[in-house]
Amino acid sequence: LNETYDALNDLASVLNIPTEALSLDGTLALAFGARGSGGKRAAAAHYEPIKIAINLTKKRGAGSLAHEWFHGLDNYYSKLNEKDKTDVGASGYITEYITSHSKPIAQYVSDDVIDAFVDLMRKIRSSDFKKRAEKFDEARTEDYYSTNIELAARAFEGYVVNKLAGTGISNDFLANIDPTGGAYPTQQEQKEIFTPHFDYLFSQM
Repeated sequence: LNETYDALNDLASVLNIPTEALSLDGTLALAFGARGSGGKRAAAAHYEPIKIAINLTKKRGAGSLAHEWFHGLDNYYSKLNEKDKTDVGASGYITEYITSHSKPIAQYVSDDVIDAFVDLMRKIRSSDFKKRAEKFDEARTEDYYSTNIELAARAFEGYVVNKLAGTGISNDFLANIDPTGGAYPTQQEQKEIFTPHFDYLFSQM
């Protein structure tokens, strides 16, 4: 609990937003080792769009908080845009509706925020980071690493690590990635390509 509290405060600091905003209008829940059966192949953490909850496992959740929080933000903006409170549309993510050619119609989210999401995803989808993700997916039965949802969350992790380093803060509980393994943006990609677009996205929010 203490590590999560500190991590969320650090996240608000690097995003330059009030800590209250991290709760996504008070809708986001946090669970600790309470929403899953565990086991050898259990995820370190996961986000549940129906329940609007982040679950961190008891012993392996460290380093996943930023990733899962961005899934929550992605889902939040999809729901906000659709004003859809039913379970049918509750699993949507704003990034999954964005391609290099189209964008969702802005109904309840400002055009500036939608455009910022679109620009970010265009950069991500045209990058070597996306190509590497497609290679990872070749060994899977269905796409995972190369989906918009996962690409955005992993790029966000790199963004958070980069911003933390720039302010002299170290918080491996919030985000802990290996930028040399290929599954995340390289430091150069993050600095030159993604960080400016994430900065712009959060300024528009």
